[in-house]
Amino acid sequence: MFAPQNLITDAPFSKMDLVSCRNVLIYLEAEVQKKIINLLHFALNMGGFLFLGPSESIGRQVDLFEPVSKKWRIYRRIGATRLERIEIPIAPGPEVPAHAVRATEPAASRPPSFAELTHRLLIEQFAPTAVLINRKYEILYFVGDTGRYLEFPTGEPALDLTVMAREGLRTKLRGAVHKAVRDGQPVELTGLRVKRNGELDEIEVHVVPVQFPKAAEGLMLVTLSGRGKTLVAAGRGRTTVRGRCDAATRSRIARHEGGFAVHHRGDGKLQRGA
Repeated sequence: MFAPQNLITDAPFSKMDLVSCRNVLIYLEAEVQKKIINLLHFALNMGGFLFLGPSESIGRQVDLFEPVSKKWRIYRRIGATRLERIEIPIAPGPEVPAHAVRATEPAASRPPSFAELTHRLLIEQFAPTAVLINRKYEILYFVGDTGRYLEFPTGEPALDLTVMAREGLRTKLRGAVHKAVRDGQPVELTGLRVKRNGELDEIEVHVVPVQFPKAAEGLMLVTLSGRGKTLVAAGRGRTTVRGRCDAATRSRIARHEGGFAVHHRGDGKLQRGA
């Protein structure tokens, strides 16, 4: 059965096993190409195949398709449907009359509700640093002061969590995400030490698989929070600990530093000496 289909203006088909879209995307702008790839992902069944032209690709949307044959430009659909990415129609609609725009301006400038205001303040004041990632460790969204735990490498831009993680986090994060994907259960890491500006921050990490809504399955929320303890390498023969530190922590530091004595100073810091 054949039917005409306008990729830009018509609603997509669905529950398809194979879509051949060859030598079409190359004639479209990059933004339109991206939107069409989202529609084709929606149209295919899980594991369905997309066949593109020799000069076409899925671009950076590697969370939607995986290559089966790079030579022949054949891709397999992966990941859950992202309804928020689908736009129908893709082409811009007719211009809105000026009087209609003016009529909607008061609604657009309305003050936030108490619920919205409370939610925003809670996030700003108390929410931990967090990133939303997919199964390939790619960061999809940032929340909070991520610069404390992540850094942007030089060279080509990359949003790989394990590449951006600071020293002391990379291997642990990769293992935690792998375990969360395998078991489908949250994973907690404590007592991790992250090196930043010559200091070691003690932090906690939680990796939580996203199970609701269904369209977000396969994503994970990674939260990173400090524990208020900073170890400063202050030169050979001396280590200072900033922040609150109990007797057990002082003893652990002493053992870690090779058995040197740890003295409690009057200013609330610890100093190690022979």
